[in-house]
Amino acid sequence: LFDYVIALEAAINIALRFSKCFKNILTVQFPELHLAVMDNVSVFNKLFSKGSRALSSEEYVLFEPYIKDLKYFVTAEGIVTDACPVVIQELCHFSYHESNGMNVLRGLRGAWEKNGKSFRLASPSTKYFVEKCTESEIPRAINNFFQTHRCTAVCEKWLVPNQKQGAPAAMDISTSGACGPVMELPPSYSYIVESH
Repeated sequence: LFDYVIALEAAINIALRFSKCFKNILTVQFPELHLAVMDNVSVFNKLFSKGSRALSSEEYVLFEPYIKDLKYFVTAEGIVTDACPVVIQELCHFSYHESNGMNVLRGLRGAWEKNGKSFRLASPSTKYFVEKCTESEIPRAINNFFQTHRCTAVCEKWLVPNQKQGAPAAMDISTSGACGPVMELPPSYSYIVESH
């Protein structure tokens, strides 16, 4: 549960930075999570539990809003599905670029909002931080992602595997509104881990 919340916070941070590149054009949003301690589990189990086991008292349950027409965009293994919109692929590529080639956002499901300007995503179904993953999990996901992703005009200048990695280039908004590299370090995501 704790890893799930940490992965969501990291994904939100990345999505906010990504959305700044497309200000007033497009946003990518993750849900607000609600944590509850079960005190009256019999009522909860009758109403909600369809799983293989019933909950017990004092267990934590995590709720997130229902997303209509939910589709898998990028699997937990980093494979881009046929249903994945270009902008979600760009978000994942952005996460790779922002991490200086160390990770890629994956396990993404969601739907296009009816307002025509945003995607609503469910919480990522994978752990994001390197120390929470197996040794081969992230390299395999990165490899899978770049084998199934096609770069666009938006992400073609961002870092890709096998590219010589120098100082990380954070993305910024130029006067034209397009994203471009700025030579400065991206913010540390470690504060999320340390604060929990």
